[in-house]
Amino acid sequence: MNSFSNYFRYIETKNYILAFKKKYALKLQILIVIQLFFCATIFGQKIHVVHDGIETDSSFYHLTKINENEFWIGGEYGILKKIDSSGTISQVNYPNDGLNILKVLNVDNYVYVVTANSVIYRFNTTDQTCLKKSFPRFKNRCFYDVISLKNGNLLVCGGTTGIQAESKTIPNGFIALLDKDLEEMEPVWKSYHKFVWSLLEMPNGEILASTFNGNNSKIIKSSNYSDWKKDSKVKGLIHELALLDGEVYYSGARSFRFRKDGIFGIKDKEEKVLNGTGCLWSMDSVDGNVISVTSNNKLVLFDTKKNEVREMDIPISKAMYDIQKISKTKILVVGHAQSMYFIDLPERQN
Repeated sequence: MNSFSNYFRYIETKNYILAFKKKYALKLQILIVIQLFFCATIFGQKIHVVHDGIETDSSFYHLTKINENEFWIGGEYGILKKIDSSGTISQVNYPNDGLNILKVLNVDNYVYVVTANSVIYRFNTTDQTCLKKSFPRFKNRCFYDVISLKNGNLLVCGGTTGIQAESKTIPNGFIALLDKDLEEMEPVWKSYHKFVWSLLEMPNGEILASTFNGNNSKIIKSSNYSDWKKDSKVKGLIHELALLDGEVYYSGARSFRFRKDGIFGIKDKEEKVLNGTGCLWSMDSVDGNVISVTSNNKLVLFDTKKNEVREMDIPISKAMYDIQKISKTKILVVGHAQSMYFIDLPERQN
């Protein structure tokens, strides 16, 4: 009798525990949904997951607009894909050597893809051919940024390959001119102890470049590609220079520790330090605001009218490395583990 009594007590207790767990789990799920809904709607944004990979997937580093309905995304180990505005993804076929893709540049009917070790690819979007060019003179150098110049040539910058992988090594930074057919690359500036992260051509043809010595960034400038002089100095690492709405913006990290604090500012004006955001890798102008993506799951929004910065927490668990405006209220964000998201933002209130 006691054994039966104990058995029924066990069953009753087990059922009570299961019911409690089910009730608690339901409440927890409701709380989680409310929390996610709150995070996703406090600033009015809606997130559409295009792809959310696993930790072992290679990362996307850069995306660029090819036309109104096509974007190319490059990244770790030579991964190269294209996506349209509806979220359809396809592979770009090319002779992949497994080199990290650091920048994709669209110029007329050519798409240039620069890598972490002295190789550049040029895709002809008209006849679908691909030209691969290696530059032995720049062996063990990464091509970190590339821009198209008004004279039809390209300008490339970077330094020692290990720097892009966060290795502590001699930077050996450089800036070099390159013809659009990839026949010859000629250095126009170099420094043993500085890495060159970003290039920008101004409307008047003047070139700006951000250099970093391990502590501070100097923006240097030239009007003839050969004579360079200091323009301004910023404490921290300027990862990107961008001309947005007539102003030269910069974003980056407070130090070489990319996952700690970020920096953001307008050239020759007050720098803003953002604690805990991680590096502000890239930015774009959206509906009169400047939005940047960060290492630590945040969007940073600079309200140009109010001259204030807001940090927008979003329910994305991966670092975001690049941003591209799709429309007045829609952005495409890519990053760690092949993650891709469309984010709808509310229209700006005047």
